[in-house]
Amino acid sequence: MPRQRDLHGYYAALGVEPSATAEEIKKAFKQRARDLHPDRNSAPDATARFQFLNEAFQVLSDPESRARYDGESLGAAEAEYRQPRFDPIVCSVCGKISAQPRYAIYRRVVSFVVFTRRTVYQGIYCSECSATIAYKSSLMTWFLGWWGLPWGPFWSVGAILRNMLGGEQPAINNFKILVWQALYFVSIGRADIARPVALAAFAFKGKIAPSLRSGLPSIAQLSEAVEQVLSLGESAASLPRVWGFGSRAFNVQAIGAALIVTAIGTASVIAGSRPQIAYRHDPPTEVIDAGQVSEPAVHGYDPRGAAGQPPPRFVPDPPQSNAAFGQPIVQLPRSGVIRALWRRSPDVVAAPLKVVAPSQGPHYYIKLVSVRSQKPMLVLFVRSGETASVEIPIGDYEFRYAAGAQWYGEEYLFGPGTSYAKAEAILTFRTDGDDVLGHTIELEKQQNGNLPETALGPSQF
Repeated sequence: MPRQRDLHGYYAALGVEPSATAEEIKKAFKQRARDLHPDRNSAPDATARFQFLNEAFQVLSDPESRARYDGESLGAAEAEYRQPRFDPIVCSVCGKISAQPRYAIYRRVVSFVVFTRRTVYQGIYCSECSATIAYKSSLMTWFLGWWGLPWGPFWSVGAILRNMLGGEQPAINNFKILVWQALYFVSIGRADIARPVALAAFAFKGKIAPSLRSGLPSIAQLSEAVEQVLSLGESAASLPRVWGFGSRAFNVQAIGAALIVTAIGTASVIAGSRPQIAYRHDPPTEVIDAGQVSEPAVHGYDPRGAAGQPPPRFVPDPPQSNAAFGQPIVQLPRSGVIRALWRRSPDVVAAPLKVVAPSQGPHYYIKLVSVRSQKPMLVLFVRSGETASVEIPIGDYEFRYAAGAQWYGEEYLFGPGTSYAKAEAILTFRTDGDDVLGHTIELEKQQNGNLPETALGPSQF
């Protein structure tokens, strides 16, 4: 064969074929490095062979430097391209002789949440093998490449688009390949095929930087050969478009990408509209001694207003739209106490609490949870547009609520559309001399309100 595929013997040093993948090269290097390391190998030339092995790996492990090396190996001397018979360049995967071979680089992206890895496939391919590699690489990237941050999404988009267009195709490599292939077809009497192949070679020549053209004598020699092929004046065969935009491989990947995007979008819509399973709430029923929560006041707001401020106010975000989940809607409870979970006694001092729900808003299921025991002391319900006035032992409490439009009972509350929140500040009910100080809570959003809220998950409620 009048061309040298392994110019300096780098592939031979690693014991792999020029069509080897990046993973195969890495694996071969590790195995050879163990065998040739001077600490383990006492042969006189072990150090020199180990250094050459490292040199070979440094060149072949990087896609760009490997492409340059392969391009140099494809170079043909003037004496070679003037000979009457040429051996063809064949696909490095299937060994097929093709009128349109290409040196292509394909990338496959796989992410593992916290890191992302790119695998490279490169070599001389016919259009069929190239398409197979592109399909597999793009499909794996579609499903496994996006999830690593921060590079997964960026590398995935780049890899998929490049694969659709036929991979990265180094201009120098493909110019040399196509010139050689054109000369092969001339040598077997198929000038009609040689001329369109030579034209494709000239297209790649135009992509080579001028500085590189002047630095490579073989470029001028090969250009002369191409001009000789074009001067034959034979009618040119019509070669199908098998690379890049509009090719079958491009169309298949474009259709596949459209189907995947459509499937993801459809699944998102279905998931969003699928009936949700409502949170099953376990209503508190344990009655505890009010003495466990009565304590000196250390937090909270004075309902008479501190420094002239209005009483505490806050409102939830609008409840989510309710999805049917198979449970019947039941009648709303009356506004007021659903369940008092503390025992009254002469020693227990109870303070007033008034909760006002705005009209044209949701209904509220409210818990007051003791800060000390972290157990509910009072459960009440306030209908939209109504007020509930209740009593609770003095102490510090968290004010938590569930809100919604349709009531399904205490087990399911307001169904899948239930929103949950709690007041960020602790509510303190206390005495001041002979006065018992409680709170008025207006569940309506106001500018500069003095009792902000925090959203809760169902299990936190």
